[in-house]
This record gives sequence, C-alpha cells and structure tokens, in this order.
Amino acid sequence: MKRNMVITGITLAILMIVGNYLASRHFFRIDLTENREFTLSESTKTILRNLKDVVTMRVYFSTNLPPQLTPMQRGIEDLLAEYRQYAGENFQVEYHDPQADPQTERELMMLGIQPMQLNVVERDKQEVARIFLGLVLFHNDRKEVIPVNPREPTRHLEEWMTGAVVKLTREKPPTIGWWAAETRAEGEGFTLVRQLLAQRYTITEVPLTTEALSPAKLEAAVLFAPKTLTPEQLAAIDQYLDQGGSVLMLVGSVELGGNAAAVKRETGLEPLLAAYGLEVPARLVADAVSDYATFRSGYFNYTVPYPLWPAVRGAGLHPENPVVSQLESLTLPWVSPIYVKDPLPQGLQATVLAKSSPKSAETPGEPPFALDPEAAGLLVPRSEATPRNLIVSLHGVFPDPYGDALPRPKQVPATRAGKEGTVIVVGTAAFLEDRFAGQGQFQDGLTFFENVVDHFTVGDELLGIRSRPVSRRPLAQLTAGEMGAIRYAHMLGIPLLVISGGLGGLVARRRRWQRLRSLFAPSSR
Repeated sequence: MKRNMVITGITLAILMIVGNYLASRHFFRIDLTENREFTLSESTKTILRNLKDVVTMRVYFSTNLPPQLTPMQRGIEDLLAEYRQYAGENFQVEYHDPQADPQTERELMMLGIQPMQLNVVERDKQEVARIFLGLVLFHNDRKEVIPVNPREPTRHLEEWMTGAVVKLTREKPPTIGWWAAETRAEGEGFTLVRQLLAQRYTITEVPLTTEALSPAKLEAAVLFAPKTLTPEQLAAIDQYLDQGGSVLMLVGSVELGGNAAAVKRETGLEPLLAAYGLEVPARLVADAVSDYATFRSGYFNYTVPYPLWPAVRGAGLHPENPVVSQLESLTLPWVSPIYVKDPLPQGLQATVLAKSSPKSAETPGEPPFALDPEAAGLLVPRSEATPRNLIVSLHGVFPDPYGDALPRPKQVPATRAGKEGTVIVVGTAAFLEDRFAGQGQFQDGLTFFENVVDHFTVGDELLGIRSRPVSRRPLAQLTAGEMGAIRYAHMLGIPLLVISGGLGGLVARRRRWQRLRSLFAPSSR
C-alpha cells in the first residue's frame, strides 16, 4: 500500500509539472460573461495575426504593489499573455520596475506617467505608498502611452492597446478635418471630444473650402453644430462627398435660448441636405422612452424623466450596422427629427441608424417654445405613434445639388467626379458638448462618435472591441397593462403559492396515511 501511495504521489507531481508547462505555452481561459469581456475579440485576434513588424509593450509596474492591486496586475498580465499567443514573436513584453532605476523613473515622468500615492495598511499601521503604473507600446522610433485606471484596469484596456497597435503600425495616423461653430457659453464647446480623438488621429481645423476639404488630405471630416454656412462652404462639402469623402454632420436646427426656451438655428445646410433627400426641421422630438435630467426649482434640485432627451434602445438602433448595433442605449438631448425623401435621388441609399420609440412626437410648429419638463411632458402621445428618425446615413454617388435653391459658385465645375461618398447626419450635437460628453447616460454617445470616426478611417475593426463593455443596463419600459399584471401577481401570487403549497402538503399526507392504512389495517375474515 505504501508503494501505491508513492507511485500516486509521483504521478500527480508529473501531471502538475506537465500541466504547468502546457499552461505556460498555451493560454486558456473560460469566460462566462455575457459579452465575453475577458476574451480577446475576433478583431484584435485578426490584427495581431496580421502584424508584420515587432511591437514591444513595456510594463512599468512597481514591485511593491499594494495587495488591492494584485488582481489588476494579474488581469493585465493575462491580457498581455493572450496578445503574445496570437501575435507570436511580433508582440514582445518587457517588465520594468521604475523605482529600481532612477533613469527609468525620469523617462516615465517625461512620458507623462506620474507616480501614484495610495494608502496601504501594513503591520497594523496606515502608510502612503508611492507606486508606478504604466504601459508604453513601442514600434521603431514611435511610442504610445496606454492609460491604466486602477478602478477599472481592464475595462477598456483591449480597445486602447489594439488601437495603439493599429496607430503605430500604420505609416501615419489618419487625418480628421475638424470644423466647429463658435460656442456661446461655457461647456458648449467640444474640447473633450477633440482631446479624445487626438490620441489616435491627427486633428486638423479646416476652413470649409475646396482646397482644404480634399480626400487626398483628409480621411474624414466632422462638422459640429454648423451655423449660417455660405454657398461656397456648401460647395466645398459637396465636392468632398462627390470625390468619395466621408462626413459626420452633427446638425441641430434648434438651440437653447434664455429662460429655458428654444430658438431656431439656421444651419445653412438646408438646401444641400434637401438636394440629397434629407430635411432637418426646426423641431424637437419628445419621447416617452427618455432619460433623466436634473432641474432646479428655487433652492432645490429635482430629477425627472425628460421627454426631450430621447433614449434610443433596442429596436431603435439598427441591428446590423456596426456603428450602433452593439450599443446598449443612446441618449440624444434636444434632437431634431430627420425626414428622408421617398424616393431618394438616384444613386443614394439611406440607412436609419437610430430612431425614437413608437411613443414619440414632435414639438408643434417652429421655435420659440418652452423646454421645461412640464411642457415637454404634454407633448408625449398617449398611444403609439410613428417613430422619428434621429440618425441617418447616406451612401452612394451624391447628385448635383445646384439649382434655384442653391446657386452654383463660379469656382465649382459643372462635371462631377461621381465617386461614392458617405454622410452621417445626427439631429443634435449637444451630447458631445463638454458638459455632457462621456458622463453617465452620455457614455454611449461618445462610443457612437468614436465608432463613426473609426468606420470612416480604419474600418470596423475596433468597433466591436469598444462596444463590448456594458456602460449602462437600462430598464425596459413597461406598459400600464404590464405594470398592472406585475402588481397583481405580487399581491395575489404569493398568497396563492402558500395556499397551493399547503393544499399540496395536505393531499400528500392523506395519500400517505391511506397507503399506510392499507398496509397495516387488520384483514377481515
């Protein structure tokens, strides 16, 4: 028996050694999350397999990390191991302790990676630990710093790392043409969005001229809240699309005025969009499926559902278009409807990317009108109506827009290039303003914006990666009948369950008693 125990122990030791060796050579993980958040996406796997050059990830972590950061460190190491598995020798990983080498620490600080101060408890006393957390990706003489957030260390890490790989291995980052109208008040600009985009793209402020707007110079162009554009500026946009360019238009035909009132905004795009078969009227969409907004009344703040902040969910998002298909929700504050002409000009195809719920309506007439929640609530229809288009994509060969409504400028040639272009029109720009961008219910709006720019420039590779982490899990809207059914189910269901359980137990006892009685009852002779 002793011999058998020795053989068993040796066998187990060999199995453990072989298992550890295989595990170190072949990464394996079981991911049970809904969106497989801890598994590399197919897009990342494809990008890594197709790497032609060596990229090096340098991990700058302090050796004496506090215990609460150990799971974060393990998660990052596992993610890097998966990257190595699919990229092979073309993805190298190096680990450095900045505090062990003063020169490395100085280099890190020059890269913008500053030491962090954390409270730790050691030997029954609280101390302040000074640590470094940094990831830097290198390719030839170029480098990209990847942020590490101790609170959510791996939430967006795959997106940032794969985006950095794509950026560094391209000959040059894509160039985005940026045009924004002058803002009226603090918080209404788009500084935060620009800073985010500048991490992976070259941003160029462009005048709307035919010389500046050229597909040879710009992979895509973004127009933020255009206002009173001239015929020459419209001609530059049209020629850019005619030459195969891609444009994102964040158009708002209504803007906020004083005293919580709406005023009409003349974008100047009206004749150009009309020639393409679109119209953005000076109205707002009010929807029963809406997000919450906070208002002030006297000394108090109150938060209520605000119908003028439609929350597009479920069937309201195009199920097959990668720009929006993986979003959980998209809140569009003070959004104008978009009318699509039927039929469209020949050569163009329209795709509705986002639309309001069936219980939505438009503000009657043009501004001015009130924007307070009480007035907005009166606009919501009691029964189902027609959903309103909020985001529309046009793709194809754009027609010649010039005529009585839009005179042809002298510098515009009569002949057309006839190349396929793309324009995505959104009925508002407010969700990307500094006061909203990336905050709470507007996080998916920022994801949508990044998806559009990536779709225009580098393709759809990064879209699935970015949309996988669930930023919000909105509750489904219930009808009055459904809410009544749930209420009565709670009121009557539990008592009926208790009664049925008691009756079932009583019947079971009687049957058992009868069975025992039949077995042990004296037989009659």
